[in-house]
Amino acid sequence: MSELERKLSQSVTVKSADRGLALARFSTPDGMSVDRDGDITAPGSFQEGAKAVISPWGHTSVTAGSIPAGRATIHADGTASLKFFLSTEAGRATFESVKELADIVEFSYGFHVTEEAAPTAAQRAQGARRVLKSLRVYEVSPVVLGAGVSTGLLAIKAAPPAVDRAELEHLVKQARRSVERRRAWDAALQEPLGPLALDIAEKATRWLSEGRVQEPPMVKFFDPDGERSGYYSPRDPDAIYVARGLSVKELVLVVGHEVSHLLRWPDRGEDVARVEERMVYVRYFENAA
Repeated sequence: MSELERKLSQSVTVKSADRGLALARFSTPDGMSVDRDGDITAPGSFQEGAKAVISPWGHTSVTAGSIPAGRATIHADGTASLKFFLSTEAGRATFESVKELADIVEFSYGFHVTEEAAPTAAQRAQGARRVLKSLRVYEVSPVVLGAGVSTGLLAIKAAPPAVDRAELEHLVKQARRSVERRRAWDAALQEPLGPLALDIAEKATRWLSEGRVQEPPMVKFFDPDGERSGYYSPRDPDAIYVARGLSVKELVLVVGHEVSHLLRWPDRGEDVARVEERMVYVRYFENAA
């Protein structure tokens, strides 16, 4: 696989604040946990002692050519020993941000897959699409929202500096939203057609917004009430609701319909939603063909 992939995760320990040293968990290679990309990372996937760079934030050393904020030593258990370059602006700023956001920061890593396997039937039922058996990690990066399971900043020994109250409230709100989305994603994966619903929602969001909106809504399931197959409520603006027990055809139509309402709110015209649900239905199965 030639394309560099990225995976997000949550937990860090600042081991020596004056030297810019920390320990971060960026993955959980337990062979069981299905992450938010639908991957299971097997034990032994990471090479002990492998070297990687630290991006300032959000993979920018890979995606935007930013000067690295430090270097990382990868460990087989999914953690990385981090050395931030405190003599550089990028290193100092990234290290201080990680300390201030210690309780909510997550970590991601850029990698190539060197060996993978197909999931078992039981793993597929949990939402897995592949099992990662061997990975080459090129960089690790602090991020806002992760895909991995049980990862991030493990601990901090130095007391974090004071934070502006308005900024702190914004960060807390952002963190709570991230946690809610993660829980909704995990809950959807437990539904029989949950992985399919998530895939449809992601594609419908991009198609109906012509690529302007990349983040799909949360998909929440409810027991059939005999009145509706799905709905959207502005009281929960990041989510669409889908009834359990739908056929695949019904699911594609309902998800497309409710994504249309979400994107077009407050214009709740049913005519537009019906047209767009059909467009999603046709395009989804054309792509699957």
